[in-house]
Amino acid sequence: MSWLKELLRAAGEPVLFGPIDEAAGGAARGELAVGACYVAANLRVAHIEFGRRGTHRLSAVTSASARLDSTWPGGSARLGGLALEGTLAALDPAHRGRVVSVGTSLFGPTPYRGGPLALEVGLFSRTDKDLAEPFLHFLGKLADVAAVPFVPAASTFLPLLDEGLALLQRAGGLELEAGAAIALERPVTGTYLVARARGRGVAEARLRADGVFWASDDPVTEPHLVFDLVSSDRRDDFPAVPELAEAWSELREAVRRERHDLVEQALARLRRTAVLSPDLLAADGDRLVTLAQDLAEKALPGGLTSAAPASGAPFPELADLLLYPARP
Repeated sequence: MSWLKELLRAAGEPVLFGPIDEAAGGAARGELAVGACYVAANLRVAHIEFGRRGTHRLSAVTSASARLDSTWPGGSARLGGLALEGTLAALDPAHRGRVVSVGTSLFGPTPYRGGPLALEVGLFSRTDKDLAEPFLHFLGKLADVAAVPFVPAASTFLPLLDEGLALLQRAGGLELEAGAAIALERPVTGTYLVARARGRGVAEARLRADGVFWASDDPVTEPHLVFDLVSSDRRDDFPAVPELAEAWSELREAVRRERHDLVEQALARLRRTAVLSPDLLAADGDRLVTLAQDLAEKALPGGLTSAAPASGAPFPELADLLLYPARP
């Protein structure tokens, strides 16, 4: 059992969790296409009930982690992030109920290859204790590394991030405001609400530009957060996948040196990397390799086999590669 799940169980308070209806301002709902889409979660709103507690100023901290149990051939993948929101820190009690729009990535995009999505998300209030500020600043830097949407990096750094948050919470620097630990057996895209609200249902919630409201038109004043679970058939940040970038750089250098033998080796490495990457769909990996072969053949004198004529076209940087067709 994870630290956050233990904390939620110890709190023992009812937590409201569920999708906000699309007609009520939420994102479109739909099942994820197995093996044909990327999934991601983005934080829309983080809200804590007031700006001060006693003599302590407060600001919001949102953490989230997700595990896709069958997201790649090598096993499960864990992704996550940390959103630090400082705009509540200077609020006084007269500004209670302020909603903070965040727009921060919580995890992903990552390929969805089927299986359940285990999601843990927590909303915390941070006090201005002496140790909290520098410690959270350090965790924020760690989160910048952990939250990059690539499985190997996240798997390395997220346990350290969790441990740091747990230590800060136990030292009194963080207080749980709302959170949920759920398993979505058949994940569905849409907008989700997590709130510490009694006697309410998610169907009563309405998402508006100025915050979340109940059907009665009363604002949701209880601590809550709202996030979107979204999917896409492409990932535009593919050039930043570390293993792909390294393999592409090796191929580009071999083409530049006009070393046919090294080009063949680099193409083989790129093919293995793309096929086995936990961060790339199989169709995108195949498309990338096909483009690389065509570009190398055009750039090399004599082509790959030293028999076909070559155009002498430059071999592009990976960031300049048009992997996807232009959207209509």
